[in-house]
Amino acid sequence: GGGCSGGPVTSNQIVIKAAGYDYGNFYVTPTAATSACYEAKSSAVWDPAAFENVFISGTTLTKIQGGNAWDGGAASFNKVSNNGYLQFTATETNTYRMIGLSNTNPDGSYLTIQYAIYLLNNGNVNVYESGTNRGNFGTYATNDIFKVSVENGVVKYYQNGNLFYISAVAPTLPLLADVSIYTPGGTVTNLIVSNPVTDTFTATASNVGGSPTYQWKLNGANVGANSPTYVNASLPDGAVVTCEITPGHPNCSSTVYTAINSVTVSSLPAPANVDFYITASNSPSACNTGTEQVVWQIGSLNNVERSGNNLTKIQSGGWDGGAASFNTVKDNGYMEFTATEVDRARMVGLSTTNTDNNYTSIQYAVYVRNDANYFVYESGVNRGNFGTYVAGDKFRIAVDNGLVKYYRNGTLFYISTIAPTLPLLVDVSIRDVGGTVTNAVVSNLITSTFTATATNVGSNPVYQWKLNGANVGSNSTTYVNASLANNDVVTCEITPDLGSCSATIYTSNSVTVNSIPAPTNVDFYIQSSASASACKTGTEQVSWRYASLGNNMVRNGNNLTKFQGGNAWDGGAASFNTVSNNGFMQFTATETTTNRMIGLSTTNADANYTTIQYAVYLINGGNVQIYESGNFRGTFGTYSTSDIFKITVESNVVKYYRNGVLFYISTVTPTLPLLVDVSFNTVGSTINNVLVSNIITDTFTATATNLGSSPTYQWKLNGA
Repeated sequence: GGGCSGGPVTSNQIVIKAAGYDYGNFYVTPTAATSACYEAKSSAVWDPAAFENVFISGTTLTKIQGGNAWDGGAASFNKVSNNGYLQFTATETNTYRMIGLSNTNPDGSYLTIQYAIYLLNNGNVNVYESGTNRGNFGTYATNDIFKVSVENGVVKYYQNGNLFYISAVAPTLPLLADVSIYTPGGTVTNLIVSNPVTDTFTATASNVGGSPTYQWKLNGANVGANSPTYVNASLPDGAVVTCEITPGHPNCSSTVYTAINSVTVSSLPAPANVDFYITASNSPSACNTGTEQVVWQIGSLNNVERSGNNLTKIQSGGWDGGAASFNTVKDNGYMEFTATEVDRARMVGLSTTNTDNNYTSIQYAVYVRNDANYFVYESGVNRGNFGTYVAGDKFRIAVDNGLVKYYRNGTLFYISTIAPTLPLLVDVSIRDVGGTVTNAVVSNLITSTFTATATNVGSNPVYQWKLNGANVGSNSTTYVNASLANNDVVTCEITPDLGSCSATIYTSNSVTVNSIPAPTNVDFYIQSSASASACKTGTEQVSWRYASLGNNMVRNGNNLTKFQGGNAWDGGAASFNTVSNNGFMQFTATETTTNRMIGLSTTNADANYTTIQYAVYLINGGNVQIYESGNFRGTFGTYSTSDIFKITVESNVVKYYRNGVLFYISTVTPTLPLLVDVSFNTVGSTINNVLVSNIITDTFTATATNLGSSPTYQWKLNGA
């Protein structure tokens, strides 16, 4: 224009450099798997849009302004899935902040953090869930590591690896890291998000143009293709995965950005949601037992933590510390556990199903109380106090030919009157925090087959059976061995069929095989063939019919004891052996302080004395009477300890003897043969050395039950 001919005018300058990258817009996430052999850890990738009064520097998030208020907020892009966790380090102990997990991030307040660890400025630790205080859980120090995990759909809280609270609120997954800081200067340090992974990683980037270029890195070396995903099913332990990106904008061909986070992959000791256990195939009658370490169902655990075949209640007072086993007790099997402490209340027992966590649903329970007393409870009903226990005592609940029996250190102390519906699982309810169940085992009669059961291990896992630590069997869910020896130990190893699991091996519980002197449900006895007239007698030790003993009697050879039932005529038993014409039954009187009747009957109608056709009545105090079918025949003096009583059939007439002296002849003609028939009134009553003798010829017969189709017999004469 006019007057401008003096020369050119120079503008400001623009310097061209590689552009920096907006924080948080390029990051890597692994694809979470519910079950896997590896976990993928990544530093938190914070969403800049969620920042409120905070600043990120390296791996530390700091509240920089806003005053003392719950307005220092942040949330992550990366998320925790099932069986994953969030972890962070406590740096200072003098500020207020809450760090946890939420399904969404509505605001910067602690009230919207669904699962939060609250670090107070006085060194205390609390848990808050959606603004609700769940309690104080002790103190913390600088460098303590806190973790909030999701384990099989349950949120759990840890401090330095120690579980201190289990949430009762089911999460809606996945969950992002959610932070609210109250105090200016408050920090969140080294926050990590970890999830189980198989083989897939995804790069997320914004504002990089329509066709960016991706370069994946494994331990710093180029891998993969130009793709937002990277797949590797053979990752080594400790592998570090990251990604570089070249934006698809003009003039960006030589510009490379590295994702702000890396993902470190490491092997897991065991996938969190894998249940892997072995059981031995049961037989109602066998010569070996298989004793299995109990495996607790993950889904049954409530307020308790499992460690092998042990349990510990970690929180919440009340009968809500529940668990149940995969293993089950069959007929002639048992469950056993060790009482470790004497100052915690818990019930351990057997049930057909695991209805809930309360003791009232345990059908057969030993109640070890916090005052060192022990009781029996059945479906919530108190069956009585049975004394005291000490640390290290072993309790057993057995099913013996359809009867549930309770033992302490091998001594029977109660027989249930409730018939079980088999099989029965181990069912637990712990009241007191710190209460434990230790070394729980299940034992059953077994034959030769073992079965492995596993969940969440993929479609084609690899099985390796072990016998005493050595490889046996084939790649199969079953192992068969009909030549097991006493104390053999069977286990199984499994390699899951999941990504990156080829070198991962998990070991099952063990099954220890033991031989037994005789199956508990075998009745085995011999009899001589009776003859009305012969030159020899055969005197047999009486064999008591197991089914006749009921709930109140215990047999030991040819002896009997009334074990329980109160002072009533309900202690019954009957023999396999029978008395024929010109034979007899004989027994020894042990005590003079109980009431019991012992005699002969054609059949064993019930446990009451009124059905014994020919009975000697030994009375508390030392008197002797005769009762026949409940009819009093008279008093016949007194008796002493070790007196021998005999009831004979002589030419079809029943006669009664004491120490070889006849004292009564019956007027009732017997219907032969006659079995030995017993009714005890007093708890503690006994009958000893019961014998049956008949005139015999030359034939002896062995009778046995539950010995299989072709047992082997070996007769003995004078031991040879």
